[in-house]
Amino acid sequence: MSLLLGEGLHEFYMELALQEAWKYQGLTLPNPAVGALLLGEHGEILSIAAHQRAGSPHAEVLALQEGYARLSGNADILALHDSSQIHDYLLAHSQGIFRHCTLYVTLEPCNHYGQTPPCSELLARLKPKSVIIGKRDPNPKASGGIDRLKEAGIAVHTGIKEEACHKLLLPFERLQKQGYFRFFKWAQRLNGTLSPGIISSSSSRAHVHALRDRIDLLVISGKTARADNPWLDARLIEGRAPDVLILTRSPERFPRSLRLFSVPHRRVRVSSNLEALLDYRCVMAEGGAELFETLFDSMDAFLSYIAPSLERGEVSLASRVPLSLLHSHPIEEDLVAWYAKGRL
Repeated sequence: MSLLLGEGLHEFYMELALQEAWKYQGLTLPNPAVGALLLGEHGEILSIAAHQRAGSPHAEVLALQEGYARLSGNADILALHDSSQIHDYLLAHSQGIFRHCTLYVTLEPCNHYGQTPPCSELLARLKPKSVIIGKRDPNPKASGGIDRLKEAGIAVHTGIKEEACHKLLLPFERLQKQGYFRFFKWAQRLNGTLSPGIISSSSSRAHVHALRDRIDLLVISGKTARADNPWLDARLIEGRAPDVLILTRSPERFPRSLRLFSVPHRRVRVSSNLEALLDYRCVMAEGGAELFETLFDSMDAFLSYIAPSLERGEVSLASRVPLSLLHSHPIEEDLVAWYAKGRL
C-alpha cells in the first residue's frame, strides 16, 4: 500500500474539507461555502466541518469545537451553537491543546467582525502548529487572515487544491462581483429523462426546500404552475417561503386561485418578462426544458438532482447545452450535481 506524502497528503485532507463544504453549497448564501478539517499530532482526523448558514459558526470554528471535545474528553462545548460563545469557551479552556494540530481550510480565515467574530484572531490566540489554506479570500473586507496568522507565529501553507477551492466559491464570487447569483434547478432520472411526477428522494426534496429558505426569488413557468399547482414554500424544513416570479405569455389571464398565492409573507409576480430579476440578489429557477432555454443566458450556475430510476420521458436539460461539472455528491440514493456554463 502506497503512502501519501508531502503535497499529496495536503491535497487529500483538503479534498475531504471540500467534500464537506459542497454539501452546503447555496445554503450559506450570501456567505461562501467553506470546509475545514482538523488534524491531530499523530495524523488522526479530529474533525471535519463546514459553514452551514450565514450568521452561524464558520467552518474553522466548528472544526475546532469538535476537535476540542475529542482532545479534552469534555463534550460540554458541543452544546454551544453561537459563534461568539464557542470562541469564548475555546479561549478560556484550550490551554494550548491545539499546539500540535494542523487545520485545513478551503478559504483564508476571515479577518473582520461581521455576524461572527474573526476566525483569524481566534486561531492566532489558540496557536495551532500550522494552517493549510486552499484559496485566499477574494473579499477585501474579510481578507488579511493569512497575515494575522503569520504574525502570531503560525506556519501557513497556501494554494492547496486552489482551483477546486476556487470552484467552490462560484456563487459567492458572482454575488460579490455582479451583485446577484442566479441558478437553475431540475430533477431527472438516471437515464436523463424528466418524466412527470415525483422524481427525487425525500431528502433531496428537503434540500430543495432548504435552498428556497435561503434565496430571495423563485422563478417558475406559468405552464408548471398550472399543471402542478405547487405551494413553492419551504415547509419541509419549516423555512421561509421566497418571493415567486411566474413567467407566462398572458399575465392578465393567469389564475390567481393557485395554492402558491395563498402562502403568507411573500410577493408573487406574474409577468411576461424578466425585469423582476433585477430586484433580487439570490435567485433560483425551477422547471423544464422551455424555462431552461428561456433563462439559460441569465443563469450563473445549474443544479440537478439525479434519481437512480429509469423511465421514458423528455431528455435531460444538461444535454442541450455545454455545461461543466463543478461537483457532485450523494443525498440519500440521489446524486446532486452542480454545473457551470461552458467548458472549464
